[in-house]
Amino acid sequence: MKHAIRNPTPRPAGGAADDAARAICPRCQRAFDCGAAGPGPCACAGLVVPESVREALRGRYTGCLCLGCLAELSREDAAPPAPAPPASA
Repeated sequence: MKHAIRNPTPRPAGGAADDAARAICPRCQRAFDCGAAGPGPCACAGLVVPESVREALRGRYTGCLCLGCLAELSREDAAPPAPAPPASA
């Protein structure tokens, strides 16, 4: 599974050892644990993020998005388009 964005957005230095894995989502501005730079797989590796969404995210954001934002954007992309209004006679 390819990641949507490979560069985690680091959190401002706090000095704590566990801050290294903390990031700020550039979409919602919430702090989250990013595994992109860690030894194990990212939590987002379990999400199916369509290529069209990944391309749009790469163009819009720098850094990783939180799992909630990735899941929301993936659902929006997978949703069927709204039905067209009835044609006027």
